[in-house]
Amino acid sequence: MEKYLTSNSVCEMFHISKRTLNRWQEKTPWGVPFPAPAFGSDGGTMKRYLTTEVIAWEEKCQVSEPVKKAI
Repeated sequence: MEKYLTSNSVCEMFHISKRTLNRWQEKTPWGVPFPAPAFGSDGGTMKRYLTTEVIAWEEKCQVSEPVKKAI
């Protein structure tokens, strides 16, 4: 059976806000977009992410260099 993380759990795991989590789904400093939620937030429920996808994303980011911004 698949395990899921709520958006609150993901935010606690990475010490980020929900706004940052939403931004990460579009673009991250590492150039690897955060995985899409397995279940959306219909009717006020929290988004749920597959634990395996979140861990795989974290591992990819650990080997990537942050993307440099132009000054």
